Amino acid sequence: MEQMGLGFDSDAAAAVAYSPSLSDAVDQLSPVSEANARGAVFTRSEVVDFILDLVGYTDDQPLYTKRLLEPSFGGGA
Repeated sequence: MEQMGLGFDSDAAAAVAYSPSLSDAVDQLSPVSEANARGAVFTRSEVVDFILDLVGYTDDQPLYTKRLLEPSFGGGA
């Protein structure tokens, strides 16, 4: 996609897109019983913080200028 001028290297993103250990960690942070009790599933703040750390975000940067796809792990519908 870099060739399209989007500033995004899809080959590099695909290389880190799936990690079994990351998927396991997300599953452990979001127990099914807790999600069912709430009636809705949201990305937990610990997961959001981890993702922001991965992309190098710091508090002194305006968050609205960042773009990120959170791939929603799990067995949802």
